[in-house]
Amino acid sequence: MPSFVNLSVLFVLMMGGLLTSCLPSEEKSPVEFVDLRIEPVKPTPVEIIPIEASYKSVNEHLIKKSCIGCHNANSPRVSFETEQDVRDNAEDIAFYIESGCDLGSCMPPRGTTPIPTEEVLNAFKDWAEVL
Repeated sequence: MPSFVNLSVLFVLMMGGLLTSCLPSEEKSPVEFVDLRIEPVKPTPVEIIPIEASYKSVNEHLIKKSCIGCHNANSPRVSFETEQDVRDNAEDIAFYIESGCDLGSCMPPRGTTPIPTEEVLNAFKDWAEVL
C-alpha cells in the first residue's frame, strides 16, 4: 500500500508538470486570438415598382411573374424576353390572359404561375394601347 509521503510526492510532481506545461516556451507559438464577430449585413434596398402603364412595370408585374417561365428563348414557344417581343405579341398576350381559359388554353397556366390581377392586366392593356 502506498504511503502518504509517496502519494504527496507523486501529487507535487504531477502538479509541477501541469504548471510547467502552461508556461510559454520557445517551441510553442504564442496564442493568437481571432475576432469572430460577424458584421451585420446591411439590407439591399429593393426598388418597388408601381403598377402603371409602362414597360418596366408590365415586365416586372406580368411578364417576369406570369409569362417568362414558359415564354423564353429556351422554349419552343414565342419568347417574351425583350421589350420588342412583348410589343409584337401584346394583343395576343392580353387576349389569352382574358379569354384563354374559354378556349381551353389558360394563360398563364393555372397552378403554375401567378395569375395577373385586374390592375396588372389593365396596366398592360393601357401600355399596349399606346403602341
